[in-house]
Amino acid sequence: RRHLGRMPGMPRLLPDRIIIKAALIDERLPRIRGCQLNRFERMRGFDLRVSHRWPKGACHIHPQLRSKSQVIHDLALSDFVAGAPLERSHLSFQAVPGAVSGVAYWVTLPGMPDLEEAAWIRGIQPLPVRRVEVGSVKPLQLWANFSDLKLWFDWADDCETGFTTVVPPLGKTKLPPWHFKMLNDHQRNRGYHQAIARAVRRRRPGSVPSVRLLDCGCGAGLLSLLASREGGPSLEITAVELSPLISDITQEVFGNSSNSSQLKLITGDVRSLRPEQVGRYDIIVSELMDASGLGESLLSVLEHACRDLASPGAQVIPCGLRLIGALGWLSLPNCHGSFDFSALDALNFCSRKGGPLSKEDPPSCLQVGHDLPSLHSGPFTSQNLNRLRRGEAWDLLTEEETLLTVDFRDALEGKSLYPCSTEVELRASADGVANCLLWWWEVQLDELESLSNRPMALGGRYGTHWHQPLLPVGPIPVTKGDRFRLGVNISDAVGQKLSFTLQAAEAGSASAWRPSMQTLPSDPLMPLLKNWQKELEEACAENTALTSKFTSKGDLKGLAQLQRAVLVLSLMPRAFGCDPFIRDRLLQSY
Repeated sequence: RRHLGRMPGMPRLLPDRIIIKAALIDERLPRIRGCQLNRFERMRGFDLRVSHRWPKGACHIHPQLRSKSQVIHDLALSDFVAGAPLERSHLSFQAVPGAVSGVAYWVTLPGMPDLEEAAWIRGIQPLPVRRVEVGSVKPLQLWANFSDLKLWFDWADDCETGFTTVVPPLGKTKLPPWHFKMLNDHQRNRGYHQAIARAVRRRRPGSVPSVRLLDCGCGAGLLSLLASREGGPSLEITAVELSPLISDITQEVFGNSSNSSQLKLITGDVRSLRPEQVGRYDIIVSELMDASGLGESLLSVLEHACRDLASPGAQVIPCGLRLIGALGWLSLPNCHGSFDFSALDALNFCSRKGGPLSKEDPPSCLQVGHDLPSLHSGPFTSQNLNRLRRGEAWDLLTEEETLLTVDFRDALEGKSLYPCSTEVELRASADGVANCLLWWWEVQLDELESLSNRPMALGGRYGTHWHQPLLPVGPIPVTKGDRFRLGVNISDAVGQKLSFTLQAAEAGSASAWRPSMQTLPSDPLMPLLKNWQKELEEACAENTALTSKFTSKGDLKGLAQLQRAVLVLSLMPRAFGCDPFIRDRLLQSY
């Protein structure tokens, strides 16, 4: 449009204007069931600040507006010039009393509702906390910096030294974002709190002189803090956390608790504790479920705690777990029913073309997660199916079946929880092409409380912080009535990872393995997919060699230089041809 000029009759640019507004916010950790965990704010990172999307979902920490909004930019897009010099706007906000920990900004179009919750694009940038006292009339001053690459904010008093940031600040998180969503999962917290309270009441003094509780993998210590409010001085709580990075701050949290005399923290692995060192416990508590249910060594931790550290008649929370799964499909959703993006399924998750069943001599048994047209690697991946529309982006093609059942109370009787294996039959309920195995779990905390990450579209009670796990498979042509045999196996002693095999339940029971079945066409992206894994392995080998060059010798100076090099690359990604995904991975790695 700039080249053609503003001649009469030229097409209009839509939208021709965008309006950017901003307001001050507080997005710090709230009190969780009366427990103050704000010391974990430092674990959210923000050493270098990075903008992120406005959080959505029941378990996200939702920002609280601390000021009225104001327009910071009103841009006519027809006049926008790429590579224009940095623009700065001075902002002045009158904030309500309390803490201010960042800025929320959103983009609207002329004629759209003037509300941040109805905005086109919404983002948040954390800032060093400022506190506004009651009765204060002094406004908070900021600079809004705008380039053709990014919008970012600085406190005005941080810039009084005469130095001005000429590139937007970047962020580094010390704990992954899901950790804070987990802390803010109210249904999870309520369920554990009530189950622990009942267990403590059952063993309250009168039957025993004192009650001892072991919290396995305590993390921030929330469950231990909740327990300390239930038993009085006669309740002794030992919390165990493997990560020193986390336990150092958990110790501070315990020290500031009014029940600190009841709380003891051990930094180490529960599986290394012996009864002659720590004694025995009346209540064993653990919340080590990941999206897959078992991926954080839940079986080995509870097996050791219940067999070696539990007193006679002890109670374990949770007491049982059940995995439920089915074959289904996952696809990139169409754009408003207009554009079909399914050709990119192999890059998103797993293609619904090609694979081992498109060959002339397909294998009789499939190793789920292996030999398929997908970029996925690892024990499993996960998706928040509650944010994807069933029937449009995913669905089931077989009936749900129980894949595995574990009773943790067996370990109290000296039995082993793993290794274990089982086989189940899956019956197809619809025609289609399956490209994934989906599963979810239900955990029984006690006789009254249970938790589950079942998708709400299938009857789940609420949107949890846990996503739903998936493994790519096939792809497999499925006809209604087909019967498959799914093998479920847990064999490794370290992380108790799940592995699966899939085959026809019997000869001729699944159409994909029938000789007369028309095979799936090959995926046109297959050459790229084959080379991708090789290139990924080569890149990982180079990365390992680069870091071990310094870490093997304890060369902290060399490692610091490497970190600075990564920071320079991240600050100027275009100069190095570095896309945003690679930039984020580098920041996480170094």
